[in-house]
Amino acid sequence: MIIAVVNSKGGVGKSTLAVHAAVWLRQRGLTLAVVDADAQASTSEWLSEAAPDIRVERCDTTAELTERVPRLSAVHDVVLADGPAGLSAETAILVGAADLVLLPIGPSMMDIRASYRSARLVYNVRLRAHHSQRPEVYTVLNRVQSRTRLAAVAAVAVTRYGFPVASAVLHLRQAYAEACGRGTVVWRMGSSGRAAADELGRLFDEVLEPRLAAAKTASPEAKVAPFPPSWPTVPPRSVPASAILPTSAPAGAFSSGPGVSQPATSADGSGVESRVTAGVKDA
Repeated sequence: MIIAVVNSKGGVGKSTLAVHAAVWLRQRGLTLAVVDADAQASTSEWLSEAAPDIRVERCDTTAELTERVPRLSAVHDVVLADGPAGLSAETAILVGAADLVLLPIGPSMMDIRASYRSARLVYNVRLRAHHSQRPEVYTVLNRVQSRTRLAAVAAVAVTRYGFPVASAVLHLRQAYAEACGRGTVVWRMGSSGRAAADELGRLFDEVLEPRLAAAKTASPEAKVAPFPPSWPTVPPRSVPASAILPTSAPAGAFSSGPGVSQPATSADGSGVESRVTAGVKDA
């Protein structure tokens, strides 16, 4: 399985999501390789301290990605890629190779517009590949503050491409910044990281666990240990859509699954972006 964490803008939480997903997968006993295609190399540096046993490869060019991702996938259960900031050829290659794309969105208009452009790229990759179900895509709302309108606006923008929003959201918490500074993950931070650990557990239970179960069914020899061997298991919890999504969304704006729907906008995305801007002015 190939998982790509992408967004056309930096600073939306790609590295935080990639590092914690990598450690979560590794603690399940899966063989894992991480591809760091971001020029800042934050994921590489963070994992070198938090999980030095995980194989990490830096890939800066399309040639490197085209050669290494398939090779790593052939010998590992999971390849997790942290994509570059920007709508580059490297991003398109990762999206085209991925089985699952995680699209984190931060709570600012710049983040929302960048994430919308990223969603449009994923949609176009699917369209050109004539494959409506691959890659699967989940939008992850990150740095959310309680009842903020921007999180709801972000959901409206991206779901117009038919990509569901994960019901488990990541809130604005100091624990994530501290984990990076300490070279660790929130599960190892005791009480100061407990709330962050809980919401990450719910997120991974929602978007990763079902796909691992499906992969294990397809390949019974795949090795999956209980999560995590030495950490408390976080039970799945459903978050009502009303807690993070607007109650007055346009009909058909939200998707209950990973299928593709024709975007209700102009070819350049200006239709939705103008409505997004209007929504923020009303916030």
